[in-house]
Amino acid sequence: NSKIILTPDILPWCERKIGIAFPPIKVGDKWVMFFHGVDRHKIYRVGICWLDGKNPYKVIKIQKEPVLIPEKDYEKEGFTPNVVYPCGGIEKDGKIFVYYGAADKYIAVAYIEKKGLLL
Repeated sequence: NSKIILTPDILPWCERKIGIAFPPIKVGDKWVMFFHGVDRHKIYRVGICWLDGKNPYKVIKIQKEPVLIPEKDYEKEGFTPNVVYPCGGIEKDGKIFVYYGAADKYIAVAYIEKKGLLL
């Protein structure tokens, strides 16, 4: 029982590719899903969207701006430049830690406060 819930045409910075990062995380009565998007210039970014807590097929909101973009030298320079590619995440101490590939050369981690994701 599969169903498309996001497509590359949702945002300009996802126009070329889109993919999930890791399983959604429960925040309040919603699920928060991290994903990556790639634009026509092959720049990878990380975004988030909220899914209905009772019906995870239903997208409630998509944040228009990415939450992580290539800014640091290790994200902009490497085997594949301008890549932040989320691969895993954990919840700890009120934060969501996002582990990501940086320029296909390094592994990095960033975090976001879970309370900041409440709708």
